[in-house]
Order: sequence, then C-alpha cells, then structure tokens
Amino acid sequence: MATIAARVPALRLPRMHWKPVVGVLLAGLVVLYLIVSAYVTSIALSARRTPVTGTPAELGLQYEAVTFPSDVDRIPIEGWLLPAPGDRVVIMLHGLDGNRWIRPDGSPHLSQFLVDAGYNVLLFDFRGHGQSGTGPLGLGWYERRDVRGAVNFLESRGFQPGHIAIHGGSYGAATALLSTAAIPEVAAVVADSPFADARDLLNREIRRRTGLPEIFGPGVTLFGSVEYGLDLNAIPPLRAVPSITPRPILLIHGTADQRIPYEHSERLLAASAPGTAELWLVEGAGHTRAFYQYTDQYVARVIQFFDQQLPR
Repeated sequence: MATIAARVPALRLPRMHWKPVVGVLLAGLVVLYLIVSAYVTSIALSARRTPVTGTPAELGLQYEAVTFPSDVDRIPIEGWLLPAPGDRVVIMLHGLDGNRWIRPDGSPHLSQFLVDAGYNVLLFDFRGHGQSGTGPLGLGWYERRDVRGAVNFLESRGFQPGHIAIHGGSYGAATALLSTAAIPEVAAVVADSPFADARDLLNREIRRRTGLPEIFGPGVTLFGSVEYGLDLNAIPPLRAVPSITPRPILLIHGTADQRIPYEHSERLLAASAPGTAELWLVEGAGHTRAFYQYTDQYVARVIQFFDQQLPR
C-alpha cells in the first residue's frame, strides 16, 4: 500500500530572482547618494551670513561706506574705505561665514595699525556674506571676482597699480593668493592660515557643516563641477602661487592650527618661485590667532613687509 507521503506532491518554493532586486536596491542607493550629495554641496558652497555690527568709528577711525560691483557677475559688494595720508592701500579679506568687521584674525585692530602706518585700508564683505549681494561661492575661485571689483574701485579712486596689497585670513587667505595670481596690479600679499588645496579639507568641512560622513566627498566634488562649475583639480592655491612671481608672498601660520594644519603653508612655500615667498610659523598659535598671541611681532612683520614692497 502506497504511503501517504508518496501520494502528496513535494512542496516547491518559487524561485527568487535576486539580481533584479539587488539592482533596484543599488540604483536606489545611488539615487539617494546623489540627492544627499547635491544637498551637501549646496551647504558646503553657501555662507552663513553674520550681521555687520560695529564700525571703524569705534576705534577712532574715519571711514567711508562704499559699494562696487564684482567683476563678471556684477554682484553688489558692500565695504568701507578707511583713509590715510598716502597713496598705498591694503585690501583686507575675511574668512568663511565672517564679514568685513567680524574676523577672528583681528583685522579690525590690524586695520587701525595699518592706517596709523600710512596705509589706506579697504574692507568689504564677500559675496553671500555680511551686507553684500548673493552669489555663488567658489572656494576663493569666484571670490576673485569680488577682489577684482575691489581693485577696479580703488583704481577709479586714483590708486595706482603696484601700490595695492592684499591681506587675507583663512578662506580669505586662500582667496588672496588666487586673486594676486590673477590680478597684476597687486604688488604684495599676506596670507594668514591659508589652505593649499581645498580637497584636503573637504571631508572635515563636510562633517563640520553638515554632520555627515566623509563618504560624500566624491559626490560634492561631482556636483561642485556639474552645478557650480568648480573644477577642484584646477583651483587650488597651490597651483596659483607660482604665477605670483616675482611679487612677494608672506605666509603666516600657527603650529597649533587644528582647522588648517600649518603643513598647507609649507606646501605653498615649496610651490612658490625661489626667493619670492617667506613663511612665519607662529609657535603655539591656533587658526588665525597669531595676531592676538603675538600682536606686536605680527604688526611689525606685516607692516615691514608692506613697507619693503610698496613704494611710497
């Protein structure tokens, strides 16, 4: 007699086609990665506006409120011109998320020293910062247009090529180097705590500004190029400094800088033409803190550098 088992057909499970399922999951992850990367890029290439509070009058300085357009995209740039009895002028460039008067590198007080030394000073808000108009940020690349606009404005006021210098801190320091390479009217540049290549800091900045992991670095690079026209391979200050020669560069960097390690300035020095750049490594100073920790020495070095390079 046949058993019951023999009369009951074996139970068959349907075959699962895993490849299409895996393909859909991977495609979904790619789409999600791209969406998040686009969002991270928009955050990374935008500034947090900080209100401009206070004026140079607080330091007993005269000033004129000025407005001029950036080069190319004509964004209205707001600033102050601090007059001095002379024909030399220093353009001061602030860092990311700062403005013309709120700067951790002590620029308001440095401006006072420069005016006392006979230098006119121009301070302004970068695009997307302070009271200036909104425009695409570009790791110093697009901000060169703001600096070009500043130089155009100064020339309209009678300042001559070769009598114009730039001082920048952090993001402004990298912009100062990129701008000097592209603007021949600038005679000398001081870069305090600059980065040599933004790609080296990208992952850290993504974490700092968004809290997301560094896996999104390649996506930011992609969208920076596609959406913002920024080729991160082409715009590092490291590639610009050789074009500054024979004009001089003073690099300043604290050895305790945790945001942009001082090795960035060492790389910039090595990339500069021989004899055109000098580096002051400030022992124990944090990011753009050398002015506060060694005020007298800082002021003396910067003014001596400008005095040597800009004719009266």
